[in-house]
Amino acid sequence: MNLYILIISIILFQGCATKVIEPLPSFVLKHPQGTANIIYGVGVGSSYMEAKAKALNDISLSLKAEVRSITLLKKSSQLKNNQFSKHITILTKEDIRNYQIIKEIFIKNMFYLLIKYELK
Repeated sequence: MNLYILIISIILFQGCATKVIEPLPSFVLKHPQGTANIIYGVGVGSSYMEAKAKALNDISLSLKAEVRSITLLKKSSQLKNNQFSKHITILTKEDIRNYQIIKEIFIKNMFYLLIKYELK
């Protein structure tokens, strides 16, 4: 009888045990600030290459871009009809090479990468 109570007690206490949740890396929660010459990229993915691609994309979004904008405004006084059209194209021409992987972390089947890129 005592053995039966002991087994039930162990099962109940195991069910009440709290799970240890691993925190996300600090650079994921708060994106590192760069300088005028340094840009940081953060990537998260289910594979290493996916996380790396996302981190490099994060860097490319921070680079200077050429913005082309065409605005067309038409007014018609008889119908009081206004038409407005705007087309914006953003081009980046920076080839990202010579980047440095600062941190690589693997938590619960996810890769977390922090990449540093120095502008020349």
